[in-house]
Amino acid sequence: MKIPYFPGCTLTNKAKGLNETAKECLKTLGVELIELENWYCCQANFSLQEDNLMNHLAPVRTSISARKEGDKLVVLCSTCYYVLKRVNYLMEKDEVKRKTVFDFLEEEYRGPTQIVHFLEIIRDQIGFVQLREKVKVALKDLAVAPYYGCQLLRPHKELAFDHPEAPTIFEEFLNALGCKVIDYPFKTECCGAFLTVSQQEAVEDCVLRILQYAVKNGAETITTSCPLCNFNLDWSQEGIAKKDKEFKKVPILYLTEIMALALGVRISDAVWDEHVVDPRPLLERKGILKAPRAAQAE
Repeated sequence: MKIPYFPGCTLTNKAKGLNETAKECLKTLGVELIELENWYCCQANFSLQEDNLMNHLAPVRTSISARKEGDKLVVLCSTCYYVLKRVNYLMEKDEVKRKTVFDFLEEEYRGPTQIVHFLEIIRDQIGFVQLREKVKVALKDLAVAPYYGCQLLRPHKELAFDHPEAPTIFEEFLNALGCKVIDYPFKTECCGAFLTVSQQEAVEDCVLRILQYAVKNGAETITTSCPLCNFNLDWSQEGIAKKDKEFKKVPILYLTEIMALALGVRISDAVWDEHVVDPRPLLERKGILKAPRAAQAE
């Protein structure tokens, strides 16, 4: 099975690990992600100005490119998913704006492109039962807290990803991989998003709440599909630790990294090195990763 794929800007530079592990994992399941020949930055935000159609041009161009390849477009990044799907919904529902945009682009509207998240491909195209059958490495001792963030779930009418307050798709995915899944408050709350550029303290407050509740409920690691959430949850722990000497850092893993561990797909040191809080010590203690020979000798 081959499906058109939108990597977005971040997955080609700052989140290469998410990109690499996703493609390798799906290969083992018989699915090949084919990167669009022509794709454009999603703009990383959906304009809330009613008359700002210029901000939607790049996502529309990407959808047009995807429509020429098939009726589905797979997206991994939560922000990209949020923007592409909302713009896609707007073009489908608002005939006046659609005509304005497509006339400007000198393109013919051929119907909406189905924007699907990586987790939706696993659930709907592969199936959680089939995924469970492919697991090679036991993760039953690894306590994982899924973090949805805010951009996968809201606005529900437009995204229709899962229940906006009580989602389950992430938990079902982790259960299929054999993890010990941790439920906790704040799994659908914002991590601070782009405030990390100008108000780092506000982001650290958001992150600390998320981490504290996850750990309080038994989590050893948190997993997400959003590079921005991953950055905030991971990198912000440095600032938190400087203020609170008793704070214990929590590894943050992409959902595809956990999937790769379960399926026995090799993860390169370069991918692990992207993490600020190194997950390897935890994974070695759990027997999921083998400790380096030098460490074993000591």
